[in-house]
Parts: sequence; structure tokens; C-alpha cells
Amino acid sequence: MDIQVQPEGSAMRLLLRGRLDATWADPLVEAVALQVRAGQHAIVLDLAAVDFLSSAGIRGLVRSQRMLVAVRGSLSLASPTSAIRATLKTAGLLSLVRSETPVEAPRAMQSVHHEGATARWSGEWDATARSALLEVLGQPEAVEAQARVSCAHDELCVGIGALGDDFAAAGPRAGEFLAAAGLAASLPTDGARVPDYVWATTGNEATSALLHGLRSNGAALQPLRFEARADAVTPLTEWLSTLLDIAGTACASFAALVEAHECIGACRLAPPARSEGFTWPQVRNELAFTTERCAERRTALLVGFVARPDATLPPALQEQLRPHGATLAHVHALLFPYRPLPRQHSSLRAALEEQLNAAQPQALLHLVADDRGPEGVGETELLRGTVWLARSEVRT
Repeated sequence: MDIQVQPEGSAMRLLLRGRLDATWADPLVEAVALQVRAGQHAIVLDLAAVDFLSSAGIRGLVRSQRMLVAVRGSLSLASPTSAIRATLKTAGLLSLVRSETPVEAPRAMQSVHHEGATARWSGEWDATARSALLEVLGQPEAVEAQARVSCAHDELCVGIGALGDDFAAAGPRAGEFLAAAGLAASLPTDGARVPDYVWATTGNEATSALLHGLRSNGAALQPLRFEARADAVTPLTEWLSTLLDIAGTACASFAALVEAHECIGACRLAPPARSEGFTWPQVRNELAFTTERCAERRTALLVGFVARPDATLPPALQEQLRPHGATLAHVHALLFPYRPLPRQHSSLRAALEEQLNAAQPQALLHLVADDRGPEGVGETELLRGTVWLARSEVRT
């Protein structure tokens, strides 16, 4: 048998020619293992030129599939002959065969290997992918719900809101809010100190009432992996700036599942409807702040929007963004107990479902940077994780 390797977008295609039998089962498994060790976790085995498949060959396919499953990757089979397809059906492997649909034109994918000051970034970026539409919902001075968030699977949102579709009931309990890929979470301001959430099932999109915030939808989020260098952490300001550098745009939307070394932020204790103002000492009844560094690792879902200060931004959007180093951003973080994250995720939605099955959220913060020098507590610091990123265009 002859095995040739051919890149195919974000996957790697192995073209097999000859007999897949006891002699070639182990070499096939080793060829797949070689690609996995090189960081390739999406493998397509092209069987168009395979003229015989024995039980030993079937075992080689099963071993290869288990190897990819273990690293959250995927193995698929392409173009089997009718005889090979019958053998696969008998072995119960027909589900691995890719649908025989016309192959789309290859996207303009570019490999990302970005070396930042404290972190390394990797993945693939399609510079021609459709941008997300970013819109401003409501007004910061709102005391009653003004918008509805559908928690659609392609939607990202941050702001002040409450779960449920009752606008009248939302105002008195509205607090920090985020939504991503069908998950919506809020920190109620009715005395509860633990965030609540809803998980929208397929075909059943839960709704939430929003007083004000930012929302984007309409784009496929592209995954990128980052990891801080040994004995280092990545400040949120550097992390946000890198997102814009990779996206190559003035504005971007993102969701990220990360291991965080430190999370610095604030949250509302009272809804806008009961606001007494942010002057001292009333502010103590309005907001809770991270007042000291605890170096307690957390797993966190970050959802947000970032833009360059020199971009021509509508005034309504500028009101929703705050300085974060060299960028303007609005970022919320849903915090979980710490657990190591896998290097590969099949999708943002699958990653969130796994995280919710592993642990319940403990806190929801609006991330801020306290740059008061020795008197301040600094900013959020990240260790590693996956970011789902999209360019954004402001809807006017």
C-alpha cells in the first residue's frame, strides 16, 4: 500500500492506494499518529484507490479513530468503492464516511503562529470569512428592559439584563449579563450572589430581557489557541490587543474558554432602577469590586467586544467600551472552579456544554483594569485556552 499526505483546508487528507490488510494496518495507524503528534487533529482517509479491506484493516481504522477521539479530533473516510462501503457497513463504520457532497472552493485559510510578549498563539484564520454584525442595544441610562436576546447559537452578547422574557420583571433584578452559543447567564441584583443561566437546546432558543449592551451575530467564529510562556501569565490588555492584530480589523467579537490565573472585575449589586449614583459612599451599595489579588486559578468563559481607539466608532458604541491598555473593550467573565481544559474543542457550543456538565458557575464579572500603580490590583491574567474570534462590522 502507498500512503500520501495532502493538506485539505484545516484537515489533512491521507490518500491510500492498494490493500488495507494485516501488513498495512499498523503503518496506517503510525501515519495517523504522526499527523496527531504534529498537531493535526482532523484526518480524512481517502479510500478511492483501496481495493481490499480485511478485518485487520478494519482494526487499524478503529485504532485510528480512537486516537483522534482521545484528543478531541475527528477521523472521516472519503470516497470508498461500493465493495469497501459494504465492508464498512458490515463492520459498523459506515457513519465515518463523509457525505458525498460537492467540495466547496477552498477558503483563504492562513496559519496563525503569533509570538506575543507573554503568549504563543496558533490556529488558522480565514481572512475572507464574513464579519459579524455588531449592534448597540438599549441605552446606559435605561431602567426598564428595552431589547430581547434570543440566545441563538451564533449570537454573542454582554450587558445589563435578566433571564426570562418578561420585560416588566427584568428591570428590578437586572445585573451583569452575557450570552454565547446558546448559553445565557446573569447575576441577579435581587439579593442573589450566584449567577443563574439557561442553556438553549436545538430548536428551542431561550430569550432574555436586556436593558443595554452589545450584541453580534451572523458570523462563524474561528477558533484560535493561546498559551502563556513558561512561568508567565498573559495580561488581558495584551490579550485583547493580540485579538485585533490577528483579526486585522478595527473591531472584533469573541468568546473564549480559558484557564485564568487572576480575574479582576466588578459587578452590580443593585439594578439601574434602584441606582443611587456612583458617588461615595453610595457606590458601596451599587457595585462590588475585586479589592485584592488572590492568585486563585479559575476556569472562565470570556465574552466581549474589542476595538481600536482610533477607529471611527459611533458614539453609542463608545459609551459601551472602556479603556484596556491600547484598546477599548467590554468584556464579561463567567467564572467556574478551576479545571484543566483540553487543547482541542470541536466547537464553542460543545465546549460550553462540557464545561457546564463539569461544574456550575460561581461568579459573573465585568472585567476592568485597575491601573493605579501600587495602590491598584492590576488586571485579569490568563494562562491558556481557546478563543472563538470574528471580525465585526458596526450595524448603524
